[in-house]
Amino acid sequence: MTRPIRPLLRWIAASVPMAMMPAVLATSYVVDTAADSVGVDGSISLREAVQAATMNAVVGDAPAGQPGPATVDDITFAPSLDGAVITLTGGPLTVGDALTIDDGNPAPVVIDAAGVSQILIVDSSLALSDVTLANGFVAGTGGGVLVNASGSLVIESVAIRGCTAENGGAIYTAGAVALTRAEITGNIANGSPGSGGGIFIAAGGSLNAQASVIAENTANRAGGGIEDASGAGLGLVLTNVTLDRNNAGVAPATAAPGNGGGLHVTGPGDVQITGGSANGNIAAREGGGLWNGSGLMTVDGTEVNSNRASGPAADDGGGGIFNNGGTLAVLGSVISGNDADGAAGSGGGIFSLSGEVTVSNSTLSFNAANRAGGGVELADGTIVLDGSHLIGNDVAGTAGAPAPGNGGGLHITAPGGVTMVGGTAFANEAGSEGGGLWNNKGTMRVEGGAVVEANAAHGATATEGGGGLFNNGGTLDVLGGALIAGNVADGASGSGGGILNDGGSMTVSDAVISGNVA
Repeated sequence: MTRPIRPLLRWIAASVPMAMMPAVLATSYVVDTAADSVGVDGSISLREAVQAATMNAVVGDAPAGQPGPATVDDITFAPSLDGAVITLTGGPLTVGDALTIDDGNPAPVVIDAAGVSQILIVDSSLALSDVTLANGFVAGTGGGVLVNASGSLVIESVAIRGCTAENGGAIYTAGAVALTRAEITGNIANGSPGSGGGIFIAAGGSLNAQASVIAENTANRAGGGIEDASGAGLGLVLTNVTLDRNNAGVAPATAAPGNGGGLHVTGPGDVQITGGSANGNIAAREGGGLWNGSGLMTVDGTEVNSNRASGPAADDGGGGIFNNGGTLAVLGSVISGNDADGAAGSGGGIFSLSGEVTVSNSTLSFNAANRAGGGVELADGTIVLDGSHLIGNDVAGTAGAPAPGNGGGLHITAPGGVTMVGGTAFANEAGSEGGGLWNNKGTMRVEGGAVVEANAAHGATATEGGGGLFNNGGTLDVLGGALIAGNVADGASGSGGGILNDGGSMTVSDAVISGNVA
């Protein structure tokens, strides 16, 4: 029902026991003051409306501790509050019953906690649209919004900015959260192990975000934009989401250690990313753009560009994506211009510590690392490149200084497996060995018409080189119409313009090796 004359409602509330009110009763509250007050005649504040809606009661007559029948009440704002700022002075607003809050005015109302308290605590279902939440603060979880396990939150056309918490600067959720056209910007997880500068998904929680912006958020430990600790199963779905310019552990943040600038997944959670971007994110150690745990991360039709991971060790890096032993599927995506710029950083585009990686119909271009794997580094595990392209990736100095600089396009450290089916490795550079691809003690297959062309390795000694391919004692099979052409080993005593086989075994069948130079 809409609000009739206030004294009549008070008479009804006083005369009819709440237990006798029908469960279908729903109330529409119109907030008409920006004051954060309760019980002032002649006006209805937001706090007053939220409290009354939780109790299914008339404003000013909500009997504490006696919630009424389950309803979905709604709160709107009077035209006089178009663009108004409601500054909370009485602590967070607690939603304990199903509620909709929808501004409805041309300019959104700003609900501002002024850096003193959280803004919302959600214990039931809340649908929130066309408002701005600003400057929430808590020395705990959920600086802007805390969604408990009993709660759920649906957000549409809402901005959350400038909020701070130990974990989950803007949102901390143990329930279900859905975002559409939301902007989560400039929030901070400031705990010494703080995670989820924008959003923290706790065990049992979930996030489904569409057409939203999660940008310029900061965390010390992990997940500058998003931290997913939801556990096994599909807890995170991002569709056409801009996940840009977030920061994990880079000053002014404190590295602890600083993983997953845009997104970090702790444990076995699965993630589905479709469309959108992860651009310009930074991490002090690993996974400038995205960091996957032990679950399945699918990146489909997404731009992962200009991210940076600065960890100094050989098992740090992954400027674009870091896979920590899980399953990574990259489909129809572009991974470009990412850097692993630590002293021995590896995997400018992708670093996989172990597990399984598939890259299909995608391009990895102009990524850079200092130690190994300008495009891709596999510390262990397997990778399949299917119809994909490694172009212009660099371990020859773009990220700093080669250390030593092996595998311009791709490098594998342990005896894992690499299969390249079709696609190209073109114009990649290595400071020492394997301008295109570098294999260790495992098996590398180059087949299906794959082209390895115009790559360069600059190593100076007689055992360095391999402009196109370098095999370090493993098994190298070049098969099925592969073309190895126009590669160069241009160091003073560099060897193997097309292929350098340093021990191990090599089979070349139904392939062309042409125009290479050493």
